[in-house]
Amino acid sequence: MITIDLVGIAVSPDASGTVQVIGNPRGPDLMMLQARKLPPESRITVFLTQDQQPGGLPAQFIGEFTTDTRGRGRLVAIAEVVNAFASGNPSADQTDENPNDGVVKGNVPGGDEPPPAGTAVIHTLNWFRGYLVPPPEEEGENVFGPDENTLGSPPVFISDPALP
Repeated sequence: MITIDLVGIAVSPDASGTVQVIGNPRGPDLMMLQARKLPPESRITVFLTQDQQPGGLPAQFIGEFTTDTRGRGRLVAIAEVVNAFASGNPSADQTDENPNDGVVKGNVPGGDEPPPAGTAVIHTLNWFRGYLVPPPEEEGENVFGPDENTLGSPPVFISDPALP
């Protein structure tokens, strides 16, 4: 069993909690998240992400929960967590500043040659982030933001440390 802490940020600096993951080498893992001191009676979306930074991508949706009147919430999910990853395009994901962003499968293309078939960049997903879902009356607001350069809803927690 892996246990990591949740740390509050943005609208919930006092938030705390834990995520417990029971790895299953033959299938999806069992994940149990418990949080407290979140905004009361609020919807929270939970993502497994490549890094801790709010808005950082890639991110995989894990689930959603609603807090009670005291700001407590719980999410139980069956999902791949221990070995979770997002695949990417080597030509877009690899840069001169960081040529090994992720693990490259297949041959690394040289020069201006297109990548060979089967080449992929794998981004490990080792952080949990929770975001406040805005009320429906806040038109135009959502978890992701109106475009790729604008953050949406503020994060309410992040995990610390990263999953091993």
